[in-house]
Amino acid sequence: MQFTVSDKKGRFVNDLLQDDFEITEGRKAQEIVGFTAETNLPLRLAILIDTSNSIRERFKFQQEAATDFINAVIRPRQDKAIVVSFDMSAELVQDLTDDTQKLADGIRGLRPGGGTAMYDAIFFRLP
Repeated sequence: MQFTVSDKKGRFVNDLLQDDFEITEGRKAQEIVGFTAETNLPLRLAILIDTSNSIRERFKFQQEAATDFINAVIRPRQDKAIVVSFDMSAELVQDLTDDTQKLADGIRGLRPGGGTAMYDAIFFRLP
C-alpha cells in the first residue's frame, strides 16, 4: 500500500516513521511488515514551451521563467528534463538530460511564430 500524508493546511508531511502508523483490520491491530519513507526521489520533467505567435509579447519572460525553473529544480546526476516546443506542431528541443546548461540553451534558442498545437505537445512521444 502506498500513501501520502498531509497536514490540515494541505502541506505534505514527510518525516514520519513506521512507529507513527497503526493499521487495523476488524478493530485488530495488524503488523506492519515493511515500511519505507520515499522522499527526495528523482524527478522526470517535460518543459513545454509555447512558441506560437500568441505568446510573442511575453516570450522573453517565458524563456527566463523556464530557465530559472530548471536551474532551481533540476539536481545534477539525479533529476532529468526534456524541452518540447509547440506552435503549429510539437518539436523535441532537448532530449532527456540532467545538464541544466543544455536545457537552458535549448530554451534560449527558441523563437516564436506559428499557430498553437498545445495538445500535440502534451501527447508528444519520444521516438
